[in-house]
Amino acid sequence: MRTRLKLLILTSAFLLTGCWSRVEINDRAFVTGVFVDKGENGNMDLTLSFPLTNRLTSPSIGGVSPTGNPYTAISKSGKSLSEAYRKIQVDLPRRINWGHTRIIVVGEKMARDGISPILEFVIRNPAFSIGNTLLVTPGKAKELANLVPAFERFPNEVLREFTQKKNTLNTTIKDFLETENGDMIVGLLTKGEKNMISEKGNKVMWVGTNGMALFKNYKMVGKINQRVGRGALWIKNRMENSG
Repeated sequence: MRTRLKLLILTSAFLLTGCWSRVEINDRAFVTGVFVDKGENGNMDLTLSFPLTNRLTSPSIGGVSPTGNPYTAISKSGKSLSEAYRKIQVDLPRRINWGHTRIIVVGEKMARDGISPILEFVIRNPAFSIGNTLLVTPGKAKELANLVPAFERFPNEVLREFTQKKNTLNTTIKDFLETENGDMIVGLLTKGEKNMISEKGNKVMWVGTNGMALFKNYKMVGKINQRVGRGALWIKNRMENSG
């Protein structure tokens, strides 16, 4: 009986030691948006958007109202996305976590050059969900990391709502991986600057949807306008309304 009791106590002690490889939540930097552009000299530019948890505290809890945006974005360039990612990680005091990533935006130049490096990067990171939405934007994708989210809290939430509300196609990394030749239709964004009352009349970036981007062999080869794009949504039964 005593032998069994000793074995039980010893086993319980091992179970209470916890996980030695666990990373505390306070030591993590949660990526909420990924922006990929074609850089100079054949490089790729990677921009990651993060919420700033120290600015998400309610004034009634902390006693002091946090100042500044509750999010930030960090950009690095590399010969590969993995190299750019490592450069970002080195500059952060926290471990990057992909668990809250929901959207990937690709600049048009990068999309025309091919998104195979993006697909490969996602596959090589097991914590990166292949259910992430992929969108294409004219110009630099990283500019969208700094858009003013008038109706949402974070810039990436504005972009994600376009697909959640079915204003454009919700094409995912998984959709591309399931194709045999990389032929796909992806939501295309548009952007510009507007004077917004919410920003005291200052001119800030505005983002909307503008048709679809056509891919062949994982490369963007053309565009279709909003009208034809809504027809594609209707055929795929992904259109919210007919307006």
